[in-house]
Amino acid sequence: MNDLCMFLPRVIAYAYDKISDDRSKKSFYFILKGQRSLQVLQDAQWFELEQFYATLPTLAYETYKKAYYESKQIKIMADVFHKEWFYTHLKNAETLQSASVFIAHVQLLVQVLSHWKANHKSYMPMIRSEKIQKFVKQILHKERNHCAMLCIHLYQEIYDLCMQMPENCCEIFMGRQMGFGYNARTFEQLSVHLKLDIYEVQMTWCALIQYMYLTVKKNPEKYSTLFRCIPIDEASRIFNRSVHQTKMLLKAGKTLEEICQIKKVKRTTVESHIVEIALQDMSFSLQPFISEEKLHMILQCAKQTRSYRLRTIKTYLGDSVSYFEIRLALTRRERGGNFEFKR
Repeated sequence: MNDLCMFLPRVIAYAYDKISDDRSKKSFYFILKGQRSLQVLQDAQWFELEQFYATLPTLAYETYKKAYYESKQIKIMADVFHKEWFYTHLKNAETLQSASVFIAHVQLLVQVLSHWKANHKSYMPMIRSEKIQKFVKQILHKERNHCAMLCIHLYQEIYDLCMQMPENCCEIFMGRQMGFGYNARTFEQLSVHLKLDIYEVQMTWCALIQYMYLTVKKNPEKYSTLFRCIPIDEASRIFNRSVHQTKMLLKAGKTLEEICQIKKVKRTTVESHIVEIALQDMSFSLQPFISEEKLHMILQCAKQTRSYRLRTIKTYLGDSVSYFEIRLALTRRERGGNFEFKR
């Protein structure tokens, strides 16, 4: 097997060493794609694969399926895998979304300043989002009399960050920029140029933008120019509008039944919202929806049966618990408590 094509099978082998036989071969594919469903979000958390969520959104299933079968021939050493740069800097879906907005601001700012310096006024913005464009325009408006200094500071801060990353990360980052006289490279072009698997390039991009975003966020004085590219409203809330509305109604003291009436939705819909809120917000209290006794009983059952399958737990506990209570309880599974699933 060509070493250049081994990256994706290695990642899949690592994932299924955690998942074991508790899910189908498609489950990790949906995590990589970033499918917006409660089951996928839960799987990413339960099996401690959150860092991979939405890292390969364009991955074709046929490509994944081929890599999945190839992964069966690979034995992954988790401790070695954990030391790889891309892995150590992948965080979670929420950070990736925030970092994506942040880096879009940076890319557009780099492009605009590059053309300003060349006194070139007619060009197509590389980021088409009106929201992103408006954000960058606000930065430029405030610095309209200091653009030369803005260019210098932006260059110095990006250079400093790049010097902290491996060389291939710097090349990937710089290759994705656009400015006067040069175009951004696609992931395919960078893959050929760097002689890397395209999926390694894409996942490394996800890792490096999260690294840059978090580093800038933690050091606002050192990276004062880049810090201005941090989305003000953390424009990446992982909850969709409907789930967010449910959360606000719960905060206002509304019961599950009242929320169903207000939103004119089925009980199961609101229950799914509550599970998603609990999954993403560990400070969210489960007390109104499940007793401490049932919570402990469900978690013990999952441990004994070595399974996160809802049907397995429901069959074991019977009518003493509901599917909603099982899903809710599993959001409080102890991190690191994988019950040592093995293939």
